[in-house]
Amino acid sequence: MTQKGFCGLNTVEITRICMRLLSIGSGIGGVGITAAAALGAVSWPIGLIAIPCILASAGALWYTFQFNNYENPEEMIKFRNEAARMSFEQVMQAHGWNSVLRWGILTTDQFGEKYREQMHGKNLVEIIHAYENAQRHLAESSYRQFEYQIPSPAEWRGQWRTETAAKTFEEIIQTYPLDELERFNLVEAGEMQRIKDLKKDFDGVKENYETATARIEREFQANTEVFQRAHQSDCSRAEQHYNGNWAVRRLTAFELEHVRERQTVQGTANQRKNEARQRFDRSVAAITNNGQIPYNNLPARDKLLYDQQNNELQVSMTTADTEARLQIANIDARYIGERTRLNAEENRVRAERTQMQNEAKARYDAAVVCHRQHKEQQMAPFTATFRSSVGDLNGRYCAYLRTIGVA
Repeated sequence: MTQKGFCGLNTVEITRICMRLLSIGSGIGGVGITAAAALGAVSWPIGLIAIPCILASAGALWYTFQFNNYENPEEMIKFRNEAARMSFEQVMQAHGWNSVLRWGILTTDQFGEKYREQMHGKNLVEIIHAYENAQRHLAESSYRQFEYQIPSPAEWRGQWRTETAAKTFEEIIQTYPLDELERFNLVEAGEMQRIKDLKKDFDGVKENYETATARIEREFQANTEVFQRAHQSDCSRAEQHYNGNWAVRRLTAFELEHVRERQTVQGTANQRKNEARQRFDRSVAAITNNGQIPYNNLPARDKLLYDQQNNELQVSMTTADTEARLQIANIDARYIGERTRLNAEENRVRAERTQMQNEAKARYDAAVVCHRQHKEQQMAPFTATFRSSVGDLNGRYCAYLRTIGVA
C-alpha cells in the first residue's frame, strides 16, 4: 500500500521536491555570486564560492532522478517486469540488495533461478564468496517481502573434480579454503580427511623450511649490515642533494605565491572600483537630494553633472579592470617563464639524484655479492629438500585418488 504524507504525497515524492528546491536555491545563489563578482561587488576569491553552489545544484538535481518510487504500485509493476528480464547482477546494480529484499522486486523462484544463472562459469572459491556475500546482505536486511533462500554452494560440488583434475596437491591447498570446502560438503568425507592429513605433513615441512631460511637470512643481514648502512647513507645524501636544490625548494611555494599575487591585483582593482562607486554615490546624492529626485526630473545643469559623474565612474571601473587584466597577464607570463626554468632545473637535479641512487645500489650489490652467493649456497639443500617433500605429498595424493577410482 502506498503511504501518503504531506499534501497526499508519499515520502519519495516529498524528498524529490525538497531536493529540487535545494537545486534551484543553490543554482540561484551560484549565479548571483558570479554576477556580483563580475560587477565588482565582491572580490573574485569570494566569487569562487559560486563553484560549490553550482556543483551542489547540479548534484541535487541529478540525485532527484535517481530515486525509485517503490511506494507507487504502478512503478513497482514496471520494476518487477524489468527485473524479470535482467540478470541477477543487473537487478542488484539497478535497485540494491536492500530494496530488492524489502520490496520483493524478485519472487523467490526468480531469485533462486537468477542466482544460479549468475554462478554459471564461476569456480568454487568464487561461488563460496558469492554465497557468503549474499548471506551477509540477507542478515543485514531488517525486513524482507519474501523469505528468500540462497542456493548452497553444495549444489556445485560436482565442479570439484573438474577444477582440480590438473592441479597438484600443493596447488589445491593454496587455492581452496579447506574449512569452507568441508562446511559446504564440496568434497567427499574420505578425500577431505586425506587432504587434511597431508596438509598437516605439508605444514610441518614448510615450517622447517621457513625456519632454516629465516636463520640464513638473519646471518646474511648481520654480515652485510655495514654495507646496508653505507647504502642507506648514500641514498640519504642523494635525497638531500635533491631537496636542497634551489628550484625544488622554490617550487614548494611557487604555486601559492602565484595565486596570492593574482588575488592581490584583483583585490586592489575591486577596491578602486568600490571607491569610485562611493565617490559617484556621494556626488549623485547631492544632485538628486539622496535619490528623491528622479533623473528625468533633474534640471539640465544637474543632468549634465550627473552624466559627467557617471562617465567618470565608468572610466574608473574600466580603467581598474583593464589595468588589473594587464597586471595579471604580466604575472601569468612571468609565472610561465619562471615555471619553465624551475621545471628544467628540477628535472636536471632529479636525474642527478637517480644517478646517485643507482651508483649507490651498484656499490652495495658489488659489496655483498659474495655474501649473497653464500646465502644461496646455504639455501640450496633446504630448498631441494622442501621441493622433494612437496613432490612426495603430491604423489601420495595422486596415489590416493587412484585408490578411489580417479584417474
